[in-house]
Amino acid sequence: MTWRLVGLAIGAVLYFFVFLAAIHGSTTAAGVLVTVTALVLLVGGGNWLQHWLGIRRRPPQFAEPPRHLDEGPGREGER
Repeated sequence: MTWRLVGLAIGAVLYFFVFLAAIHGSTTAAGVLVTVTALVLLVGGGNWLQHWLGIRRRPPQFAEPPRHLDEGPGREGER
């Protein structure tokens, strides 16, 4: 939890400096500002919508590749 807060604090400080640069007329900073804001709103809105709809994250399921894929022509001496 503390690293999450550290990350949020660093992100907020960087966002503040980009915001100041955009206020002072930097068009590049204004583009970054709009892009970051749009991404944060889209990701946050998607997470909120999943939570509101009751969609839960499934744990990842890792499976071994089928054995017949490892034993093809020209692959006998690779191991």
